Amino acid sequence: MNKGLLGISNNISSNLDKILLWSKSFQSVCDGKVILIAGDATDEELETLKKNNILPFPVRIKNKNEVNNERIEHTLEFLKNTGTELFMITDVFDVVFQNDPFEKFNLQKYDIFISSEGLKLNEEPWNADVIKKSFPEKLNNVRLDDIVCSGVIGGKTKSLISLFKNMQELLSNSLNGHNIKDQAALIILKNENKIPNLKVFDLNDSWAVHCAVAGPSYEFLNWNLGSILEKRYNIPYIDNGTIYTKDGRLYDIIHQFNRIDDWHDQIIKKYA
Repeated sequence: MNKGLLGISNNISSNLDKILLWSKSFQSVCDGKVILIAGDATDEELETLKKNNILPFPVRIKNKNEVNNERIEHTLEFLKNTGTELFMITDVFDVVFQNDPFEKFNLQKYDIFISSEGLKLNEEPWNADVIKKSFPEKLNNVRLDDIVCSGVIGGKTKSLISLFKNMQELLSNSLNGHNIKDQAALIILKNENKIPNLKVFDLNDSWAVHCAVAGPSYEFLNWNLGSILEKRYNIPYIDNGTIYTKDGRLYDIIHQFNRIDDWHDQIIKKYA
């Protein structure tokens, strides 16, 4: 299968360093194409992306305060018109790749690949608050579910189209209580068994690490998240800009490294 990486950004010139970190780290481990959904991009910005081996997909952003929600619509539009069969769809500003993220995919068995943050809804206040404000009728159903992350999603294009259609439908029927609802929609769809042939990786699988909760971030240290995670998983560590599981295996995908100053500085230095 031909493969690709897909993300979205507006304000491309001011965010170019982050975009290049994301794209170049992927290109160093995988021969798939890189596509950026380019919000409100100028002609000069589009040319800059092309010069850096990034294929732009220009779109207009309707509400700059809700890019996280609006990206579902633009991602869906792109997926419906692509010939690429397999994608990683990720956040852009806080994702780097250490290994080919497709290597662990069992495509005979699964169509969609996501990862758990290692915590349940009733153990972490941010996600619970989003669902309470946006989908209050769903909160009691998901309160004991694992938090799965919408910032890193992989899979077969046809199945991703179905997933993003369902996410878009949920968002269109949600309350206007929060400007970041895509992860809440993913959690609800998983709870309701509306993501067929789904694989959920955990921290011990060394596929993706979400540093906001699994590394020494403010939340990890001050919300008691560390003590909860340590009872279930190997807590990752960093060595010279590379992040490993406790038993020394390389994570394929690093997400939210910018939430920890020391980890951010090490990773920037490594890829600069």
